[in-house]
Amino acid sequence: IITAGPQWPGGATGSVGIVVTDAPSAEFSAINLTIEGIDLIGDTQHVTLFDAATDGGAKTINLLDLSNFSYLFAVSQSVPVGSYNKIRLYVSDIALVPQDTTAPVIHPQLPANGKIDLNPREPFTVVSGQPLYLQLDFDANKSIQIVTTGNGKYVFRPVVFVDVLGTNFTGKLVRIHGAVQSVASDGGSFLLCPIAAAATSGTATPTTDWESGHCVAVLTADASVFDTHGDPAVLGDAVVPGAELTAIGFIKPTPEPATLTGSISGDQLEHVLLSGEVIEMGPLGTFSTVTGTVSQAPTNSLDGFALSTAGASTDTQAQLQNGTKIFSKTGQPLDYTAITLDRTASVDGVFSTTDPVVLKSALVVVDTGAQNLSLVSGTVTVVDIGAGTVTITTSTGDLVVSLLPDAHVFQLQSTSSGAFSTEIGLGDLQPGQRVDVYGTPGVTGYFNASTILAAPLSS
Repeated sequence: IITAGPQWPGGATGSVGIVVTDAPSAEFSAINLTIEGIDLIGDTQHVTLFDAATDGGAKTINLLDLSNFSYLFAVSQSVPVGSYNKIRLYVSDIALVPQDTTAPVIHPQLPANGKIDLNPREPFTVVSGQPLYLQLDFDANKSIQIVTTGNGKYVFRPVVFVDVLGTNFTGKLVRIHGAVQSVASDGGSFLLCPIAAAATSGTATPTTDWESGHCVAVLTADASVFDTHGDPAVLGDAVVPGAELTAIGFIKPTPEPATLTGSISGDQLEHVLLSGEVIEMGPLGTFSTVTGTVSQAPTNSLDGFALSTAGASTDTQAQLQNGTKIFSKTGQPLDYTAITLDRTASVDGVFSTTDPVVLKSALVVVDTGAQNLSLVSGTVTVVDIGAGTVTITTSTGDLVVSLLPDAHVFQLQSTSSGAFSTEIGLGDLQPGQRVDVYGTPGVTGYFNASTILAAPLSS
């Protein structure tokens, strides 16, 4: 979490947070994106939310670590109120790490020195007293399109889904690692200050930068706590000033109702609030994360289940415990009945010292089965706005594409001045445009599209 942006003298300001998320990729084991800066741009205002030169250096994120979680990348409480229509990213590197460990890491060439403009379909407004969160969804399979050219090189074509999230923030779980700075007198919350690296001891001290106000107030009413052995623990015994831990939960961008503010000290109301679901005690690495396919389902809420993982000769036995939380990849709460055969699940836990195949589970994230998307490419011939369809000519003939209710249409362009990703409407597509369509075949012969990526008409 990086609090960014200058303190603007005079005039009303509002709070803006940048949340980054992603989807998994089968081709690469890591996609490391290095970001040097993030700006918000309006007709009359240009605001910096993050600048590597003044905010501790560039930040590198492995996007594939975010398939189950979102990352709160930047927060500023001093953004001038008003309308904004563009998010500008400054990217200095993308490193693609192949699944094949013997293959070299790939660094695609960045367009226009990595300046990327994201243009949502509608402007977004910063209002004083109403925090706004912008979720940047990098989908490794289509939002970052890697295209092999004839000479064997890779080309970076950025597509980023921008979701404007208001006071009713919804999204994936957020994971924050840090050290406890203070605990509310009634134990209802604590102030967690992120730290750059794990401590070697059981306690840690936040850096001066984090102490200056870049911390998160974690609400504990719904939180399950697990100690460094992976066993359920008592909140008051474990969460004390100086303790190092990982808090997992959901962002609450506005203060809780008055009935809850007694559990939050006055200074904590100035910080981002995280409604804690799971608290994992200890330095980074104390809890392991195992992802695999369910090969044996649990029969009750305190049962074990088996996970088959690639390359392992023995299945991991994930043990559900009192307080183990279960969620979907999109953040929906589930129970043990969602852990069914052949589903993919990711489990946070600590391996038992007496039985090394048993993983004492704190958190289970289940892939509830979104369909794999197919890709078809072609040229637009007919756009029917009334029917919500577009006809494209492909290598195998004409295909009628029907847009799903939540479908996105993007126009992509790369010039000497930057890469541009602009969300447009169906009616903005023109005959002759080349498009890539992601979706699934429909039972009526239509192709149901969730995403359409369009090249400029002149290309």
